Amino acid sequence: MFKKSLPLALGAAGLILTHIVMAMYAAIICLIYVLINIKQLKNKKVLIMLGINLLLIILLTAFYIFPLLEHKIGTNYEVFQDGRMERTSELIRNKVDIWDLLYTKKGELSFEIGLVTLIGLVFTLLAYKKIGKEYKKIYWFSLIIGLSCIVMSLRFFPFEKSPPILKMIQFTFRLLEFASYFLIFVVSINYSLVIKNFRLRDVLVLGLIAVLIVIPLKKNLDFEKVWTEDKLWPAVRVSENTGRVHAGCATFEYLPSKAFKNLDYIKNRENTVIIIKGKATISNEIKEGTNMSFQIENVTANTEIELPYIYYLGYDVTVEKTNGEKQKIDTYESERGFVQISLSQGISGKIEIKYTGTTIMKISYIVSIVTFVGLISILILQAIFRYIQK
Repeated sequence: MFKKSLPLALGAAGLILTHIVMAMYAAIICLIYVLINIKQLKNKKVLIMLGINLLLIILLTAFYIFPLLEHKIGTNYEVFQDGRMERTSELIRNKVDIWDLLYTKKGELSFEIGLVTLIGLVFTLLAYKKIGKEYKKIYWFSLIIGLSCIVMSLRFFPFEKSPPILKMIQFTFRLLEFASYFLIFVVSINYSLVIKNFRLRDVLVLGLIAVLIVIPLKKNLDFEKVWTEDKLWPAVRVSENTGRVHAGCATFEYLPSKAFKNLDYIKNRENTVIIIKGKATISNEIKEGTNMSFQIENVTANTEIELPYIYYLGYDVTVEKTNGEKQKIDTYESERGFVQISLSQGISGKIEIKYTGTTIMKISYIVSIVTFVGLISILILQAIFRYIQK
């Protein structure tokens, strides 16, 4: 059981890192499956394996989950605000029509279930009585989940009335990915049970039918069309400094909320240190990416300086005084969403800024790397051991 469960942890971790909202839906489906099989939790081995897998998933994704939580707690970012990752109007507009499941117009996104799957589902009426008792529960579970995901993606389903956390899926057609996964299991069983004495001839006949079904779809594909970034998404110009950028983040949802409310300030702001309050003499500014340094002197009381970095956790600021002493300076968020520091009167020396990441980030990366290397090592050793046994 332990050998079989390890790849599941890798798969679940991969899904979380690929698309956390889809991972959330997968977790809900898994929870439903666990509740249906709640009696299995009486088996200590099953309970232990569930616990081990959950722990492994957390450890493998620690470098992503914990910094994410740290940023959520640390300040307000647009991505965490209501209505930013889920917009009800867009969700309603992009619902799937029932005919989209059967036919795709040229140039449109394809949501087709496919005739092979549809015919296989019709065979459910003939196959369900022949299914072995030990497979019936998983068979019906897959069928119900698959069909439910299809229904929830359609225009008539009131998905917009669901809780905001569920609407973060943004497009209901994403549920069709789950439908494809679960229904292929059902359809495969149906074909195998309906077609008796399943032989190579049957495979060839079904393969030929599938090809004949797919050929007409060729008219919907334009093999001559060359896709460029301009055609895929319109590009936007953030400022003269940043130039043309891809519109995939055109809504700026990963900005701090304060920065998002001051987009004009971001566009027009000089890429230099700015004195917000008090007075100081600044010279020798050198900025290279996330590294920066400058000399400061003649600082008055309660001087506040805004650095040319949008506020994210992990910036390390130190001042090397004229006497050689190094002192760490705390950072905080400015009113316009940038990194800001406060300086005491009379401070003088060289200030250095580096992005090093937070302590939680560093620990999380180490934990995830050690867990991943350890898990892969175990799987390799298991494979070697099985090979030697043969």
